[in-house]
Amino acid sequence: MTERDINRLRLQYYCNATGSLMLTKRNTAINQSIQYETSTTKTYKVKAELHSMLPEDFPWSGRHLGRCAVVGSGGILKNSSCGNEIDSADFVIRFNLAAVNDRDVGLKTDLITINPTQIQRELDMKSFTQDLSDFLNCPYKPNMTERDINRLRLQYYCNATGSLMLTKRNTAINQSIQYETSTTKTYKVKAELHSMLPEDFPWSGRHLGRCAVVGSGGILKNSSCGNEIDSADFVIRFNLAAVNDRDVGLKTDLITINPTQIQRELDMKSFTQDLSDFLNCPYKPNMTERDINRLRLQYYCNATGSLMLTKRNTAINQSIQYETSTTKTYKVKAELHSMLPEDFPWSGRHLGRCAVVGSGGILKNSSCGNEIDSADFVIRFNLAAVNDRDVGLKTDLITINPTQIQREYKDLKKNPDPLVERVSVYGNASLIIPAFAYTFCTPVSVQLLKVLQPIRPQQPVLFFSPYYLRTLDRFWKGRGLREVRLSSGFLLISTALELCEHVHVYGFWPFGSDLQGRPVPYHYYDLIGLHPRMHKMPEEFVRLLQLHSQGALTLHLQSCSSQTRPQD
Repeated sequence: MTERDINRLRLQYYCNATGSLMLTKRNTAINQSIQYETSTTKTYKVKAELHSMLPEDFPWSGRHLGRCAVVGSGGILKNSSCGNEIDSADFVIRFNLAAVNDRDVGLKTDLITINPTQIQRELDMKSFTQDLSDFLNCPYKPNMTERDINRLRLQYYCNATGSLMLTKRNTAINQSIQYETSTTKTYKVKAELHSMLPEDFPWSGRHLGRCAVVGSGGILKNSSCGNEIDSADFVIRFNLAAVNDRDVGLKTDLITINPTQIQRELDMKSFTQDLSDFLNCPYKPNMTERDINRLRLQYYCNATGSLMLTKRNTAINQSIQYETSTTKTYKVKAELHSMLPEDFPWSGRHLGRCAVVGSGGILKNSSCGNEIDSADFVIRFNLAAVNDRDVGLKTDLITINPTQIQREYKDLKKNPDPLVERVSVYGNASLIIPAFAYTFCTPVSVQLLKVLQPIRPQQPVLFFSPYYLRTLDRFWKGRGLREVRLSSGFLLISTALELCEHVHVYGFWPFGSDLQGRPVPYHYYDLIGLHPRMHKMPEEFVRLLQLHSQGALTLHLQSCSSQTRPQD
């Protein structure tokens, strides 16, 4: 008897979900007293009206539920691409009316919970917004008396004119200022700071008239309130919020600054300045460090033998364990085996100088195209756009994300032309895909191979070996990298460190502004800004900086037209 059967029998014996999970006409009588879950004294008497609305019996009696997917609402599902896998289950359970989507969490739902507080909140909010709308639609009557009373109260108790801010008039040299949030901590005003304080309240004796206090709430988006705000006599804003003429106006008389904003910007400015200084130091490649990294990676990971599935390292009927699972496997059939490459495509070839080209927005207007194209071997990612000016055209290996195929080429079997046209841009470059990262990746990847191989036999479709990916993951975790899963960029940089004589890295930059503080998009080929939850790049980036400082690789973060190309 398996562990599953033992657990099932125990739960059936003690709990009996089939008979008692929910109230039904079969297990509940009219006028029966139902004891509350969280109380030993409170009960509810079932009235005939409620009893008539209960289901006759357990809805799935006699039905074999098979494979069930229980889908929580944890953020770990964001960008997980688990939708297809979840939807393939026989029975799907969700919670608290959670949103569904085809990509990450799927659409199929057989049972979903509702939290009474959700309903209460939504009913309360609906009632509140209706009441508020009715209230705001009432004719507005300014009450001068009430305004004057509030003004007098605030003047009497708070006196903004005399004490809103520190001035020379209300603050003395060497005066101890007590901190707002502490009863014990103080700051002594030095003469230097005192000399920089304003003489007095800046608007003393000025009638401020009509004031507009402009928050940063999303309700202002597409509000067209800009002109109305700008027509005010005095405009107050917060936290250096962005301005625009359409929705929030441009006029500003007083704006707050949050010290943490300044600290963050100063930290970033300091970091980019230090990094610029570091990159401007003469670069010294370190052959010893390169050789040590190559030997370590060859010993632990062996990309030549295990980066991808080949006829040499994979047998017919061999069970392939998925990268992200310790239990799920895939049996390699003869048909798939016949389409695998005989061996590692670059065996016996000296790869020389390799360019690993990420998709970071730092490459936009970088003029690095010629330099990248001069490399012996060029690696790119996720079918990224190429151009001769900034990122070059040459491509030897490029990754494909299975979710790209699902999202952009839904009818691949019937209409392969759009994908064929896209991959042909990369010439005869090999296409590599993580077919065994998750179970949903496999059918997508196998179909891609079956479609492209007959049409473009000169352009191999390769499958990452999940064994290699797990081994590489353990290699870097053993050296302190804490990522849940390595990015494809860091993965193939590691591969290049093992296979290439010299590794040059472009387009790996996890920040929203470049070394000169100019905004950069997340990708060089679109205008999407950096999202705080996108990827795990910062920790990987620090590791790349370490490898650059050791002379093991060359990290390019500046315009190629304004830097001297490092010696290999």
